[in-house]
Amino acid sequence: MEIQKQSIPLKLMKALERLTYNSDATLYYAVHPDYRDVLVGVFGDGANATYEWFIWDEQHKALRTSDCGYGCIGIALCCGLVEAGATRSAGDHDEILTWKKAPRG
Repeated sequence: MEIQKQSIPLKLMKALERLTYNSDATLYYAVHPDYRDVLVGVFGDGANATYEWFIWDEQHKALRTSDCGYGCIGIALCCGLVEAGATRSAGDHDEILTWKKAPRG
């Protein structure tokens, strides 16, 4: 088994530094879903339990963020992956991860 070390693009780090409102921001996760040039991750202030997802488009050097505070790193990452349009394989076909509003009642 080979474990690869994740490399964070310098331009992404610079963009995240401009967004943070305090110096205690930490980058918690960064993953490349679906073999694309998109990096999805979570950064935030762990001491105050406020986290945001981000999506970095390496090709266009563009950054999108949730611009809201999540109280859980895992939920922030899940929402970022959904927003990025990540897919998952169910064995016989691929599914696009999306949110769907269900009727009440």
